[in-house]
Amino acid sequence: MASRLISGLLIAVLLVANPFQFGDEPASATNPGRISGWLPYWEFPERVDVAVANSDLMAEASPFWFDAKQRNGVLGVSAKSQAPGPAGRALVRDRLKAAGLLVLPSITDAAPPRATAGVLADPAGRAAHVQAIVDLVMNEGYDGIDIDYEKFAFHDGRDSWPTTQPAWRQFVAELGAALRQRGKLLSITTPVIGTSKADFWVYDWQGIAPHVDRLRIMSYDYSVPNPGPIAPVNWVRQALQSAVAVIPAQKIQIGIPTYGRNWRMKVEGTCPQVPGVSSALASRVSWTAKEAWGNIEQLRATPGVEMGEVTWNPRFAERTVNYVRNFTGPGADGSETTCRIHRQVWWVDKEGYLARARLVDEFGILGSVAWTVGGEEPGTFEALRGAPAAPINPASPATPSSPAPIGGAGVALPAAPLQTREVTLSKVVGKYKLGKSVAVKGTVSPPAGLRSAGVPGTVSLKVKTAKGWVKVASAKPKSNGQFNLAFKPGSKGRKSLQVVIDAVPGWQGATSNAGSVMIW
Repeated sequence: MASRLISGLLIAVLLVANPFQFGDEPASATNPGRISGWLPYWEFPERVDVAVANSDLMAEASPFWFDAKQRNGVLGVSAKSQAPGPAGRALVRDRLKAAGLLVLPSITDAAPPRATAGVLADPAGRAAHVQAIVDLVMNEGYDGIDIDYEKFAFHDGRDSWPTTQPAWRQFVAELGAALRQRGKLLSITTPVIGTSKADFWVYDWQGIAPHVDRLRIMSYDYSVPNPGPIAPVNWVRQALQSAVAVIPAQKIQIGIPTYGRNWRMKVEGTCPQVPGVSSALASRVSWTAKEAWGNIEQLRATPGVEMGEVTWNPRFAERTVNYVRNFTGPGADGSETTCRIHRQVWWVDKEGYLARARLVDEFGILGSVAWTVGGEEPGTFEALRGAPAAPINPASPATPSSPAPIGGAGVALPAAPLQTREVTLSKVVGKYKLGKSVAVKGTVSPPAGLRSAGVPGTVSLKVKTAKGWVKVASAKPKSNGQFNLAFKPGSKGRKSLQVVIDAVPGWQGATSNAGSVMIW
């Protein structure tokens, strides 16, 4: 969970008719999207209040309370130091259950790097850890547990994965069986598998699928050290396509971040020693979506700030803004100095949340997981109910590209807006002898194989002639978006090429960059 502590916490949007019967029905007008959530210990009781206040929409809650820690060679489970004590946890549990929510607390890996992997590889150690988790669930009266062990991905090193994967798979199988025997639920949270940006295959989605009640995918933190989108929706689609290929769709929850980041881009000049410089120089800071507009307006009113225009990026379904902070004052040697600090912000606002929530219906999955309950922009729950959104900061403009609200109880999810794609033609240069085939390669992004029903659309190679662009070849892209085309020119000279992908229901058409070859 180290990667996510930077930004906060998760909620899950579930499609559940009966909270104890998961995966029986797809989304429909009679089985609307339901919201659940992970509650961060660092904002109790405020986040619990949000969950209870929206219990008409919520199905479950996952308090972020427990750590797996190794003591004397035994991997046990203990409450985080900042979490409530047993009595406080019981009060929260009872309050959530009284509101009709299932309670599945989360356990994170707090052992040293490779320690948990080593315990899981030992049959006796693994059995003891399974028993510790089962005892926690039964003794504290929870409906199940969520396992969020991220050390494998971010601390143990990829060279450990071939050994860790089978031990992890066996652990999940044994824990799932033990919980199921007692009528309890098992949730597993993992990073993304199967995209060009992230492929944490150690978590073996296919291998653990039979043993889990739900898989929560951390489809966020796309950009962490460097500025960029938090969870570009085209990348989220890739993660979902990988998941539905190996896991029953009704076990999958896709991640929705309710946060953003503010990065330092560059510094011009030498900064003085005056108030505000230190925070303005921070390499990156995190904002919740509910804070973003207020923070921007506060900065806009701050002397020395040049605030850019907040824009909606339709390709990534996120908000972004650039701004500059100017400081003048005495430097280290007492002489006056000036600096300009350039910063960039990206975050997932209400519209971005709803754009990702639509993927639940599109892919027929169990639900979505948003990080955090109470971190979302004001008006998000109202939009999910299908009611008019509550007023938000006036600086948040309604844009034609912003998605419409999601329907609430008794209302079917609206159709997703047309999805955009890009076609990139690999650099095609050089000379080819007349009569020889010219190979043309490229990529559709996001990958065309995004739906379980098959690849939407065909790519066509066109050559420019005196009569205009003429199609000379066509093919279906591969599931990863790559395509291979070929043609035999009928005459000599330079030939201009381009590739197009046709429009299909739900998807816009697109045209590639231009390429050219010389035929002699």
